[in-house]
Amino acid sequence: MSVLIKEVVKELNPEFCINILDVGAIGGFEQDRWAELKNHIMLYGFEPNSEAYKDLKKNSEENIKYLPEGISDKIGKQKFYMYSHPTINSLLESDDKVAKRYTIYPEKLRKNAFIPLDTTTSINTITLNEVSKKYGISSLDFINLDCEGMELAVLKEGESILKDTIAILVDASFVKFKKSGCSFLELYNYLDSLGFDLFDMPKIQKCGFEKSPITDWRYSLDNHFVRRYGRLHGADLFFVRDPFNDEKKFSFNNEKLLKLALISECYNQTEFSFEILNHLSAHDKKFKKALDTISGKYIFDDLKIYKIIRFYDQIRETFSIKSIKSMFMQS
Repeated sequence: MSVLIKEVVKELNPEFCINILDVGAIGGFEQDRWAELKNHIMLYGFEPNSEAYKDLKKNSEENIKYLPEGISDKIGKQKFYMYSHPTINSLLESDDKVAKRYTIYPEKLRKNAFIPLDTTTSINTITLNEVSKKYGISSLDFINLDCEGMELAVLKEGESILKDTIAILVDASFVKFKKSGCSFLELYNYLDSLGFDLFDMPKIQKCGFEKSPITDWRYSLDNHFVRRYGRLHGADLFFVRDPFNDEKKFSFNNEKLLKLALISECYNQTEFSFEILNHLSAHDKKFKKALDTISGKYIFDDLKIYKIIRFYDQIRETFSIKSIKSMFMQS
C-alpha cells in the first residue's frame, strides 16, 4: 500500500482520470500496481492474439477496455508470428541463430532461448496516431509498450499522441532476438530526443550461454558461491518528462504534474513524487496538507537493514555451502 497515493487520492476530484494505453496486453493489466487508483484510471489495452483477447475481455470493466488489434507502424493486415510461448508473439520473426546461443532459465528448467515457431497468421494493425482517431482517445498520460522488437517503429508513428504523454514504460532488448528489432540504444536516443528522461529499469532480465555448464547462482566451487551474472537480455525502461529539467521543455499544468506524481509512485519513484508534491503544495494548500501527513509517516531506521546485512554476512562466514544446504534439506 502506498501512503502517498492513499493521502493524495483523498484530495482528487471525482473526474480526475489518468489515461493509460497498454500495447501488448497479453497477461492482463497490472491490477495490483494501480489498485489504489482504480477509480481514477481509464485503460485501453490492445492485444492481437485472439485467444489472449478472449481471456482479457472477460476482465473488462467500465474503465478497462480491451481491443483486438495490433499496434504497428502500418495500418492494415500484417503477418504475425506465433510461438508456443505467446508472450513472444510478434510482427517480427525470431532470429533462431541468436536464440540458440543463450539459455533463459535456471538449471532445473534449463531451456535454450530458442522457441520454435508454431504458426503464422494475419492480424489487423493500426498506428498509435490512428488509435486517437479511431477510438476517440484525445490524450494519453501513460503508455506501457511491449511489442517484441517493434517498440521504436510503433513510437515513430505515434508522435501526435505522444505530445501529451508524460510517462512511458517500454520493453527494450540488449540482445536482438528478433530480426530487424530495435535496440536499447535506439529506443533511448529516440525518447530522449522527444524530451523524455530515463528514470529507472524496474525489471532487468539476463540470459546465460548455452555452451556454459554454469547457469546460475546455485553453483559452487570449493565451497564458495560462483558469482554468475549472465548477459543483459532485456529490461523495462521507465521514461518520464521531468518538469524540473530545464533543458527539456514541456508544458505542465497542475493536473499533469499530479498525474506524473501518481504514475511515478506506482513505479516506486517515491522521492520524485515527493519533489512534485512539494512543488504543487506551494500553489495549493490541500497538497501541502497531504505532503505533511505523508512525510510524518516515514521513519528513518538504518539499524534494521544493517542487522539484516550483518545476519547474512555471519551466515556466510560461519557455515559452508554444504552445511547451509543440509539445514534447508532437513527443514
